[in-house]
Amino acid sequence: MASPQIIWDVIRETDAFMVRRDGVTFSRDPKNLTGRHSYKYSGLAQPKSLGITLSMSEDKKSTITLTKTGKSVNRPREACRDTVLKGRAAGLAEIEKAIGADYYRPDLKAAALARYGMLLRSVGAKADVRPGKVGGRHNWTRKYTH
Repeated sequence: MASPQIIWDVIRETDAFMVRRDGVTFSRDPKNLTGRHSYKYSGLAQPKSLGITLSMSEDKKSTITLTKTGKSVNRPREACRDTVLKGRAAGLAEIEKAIGADYYRPDLKAAALARYGMLLRSVGAKADVRPGKVGGRHNWTRKYTH
């Protein structure tokens, strides 16, 4: 197998996932966490990559992590492992475990957690973010008279 840098040099200008808008280059690769078209976040060039996507079934909405291993390079179907993340806390713990503890790609930890929080917010689940203090009286403390 060729080195990741050589693969990146070949696909850098001809990637099928590449999108150019207003002079900026983006990537639609499912294993790209940030959407930037760069060597660090490329799911095609890196031997180990991580992607977090949203799967919509009829009655459930769940997020799936796509993990690419360095093994089975010539068999793309066997090279990827899917993990379904259910729930906010369990999903965060699973991402922390997969990235941090296993030394998979610790440089992608912040991007993976940000992507997971963004996907949770997009489906209406509350992300693990504490809101700031809001000034004034809240709606639930007002007395309504009929």
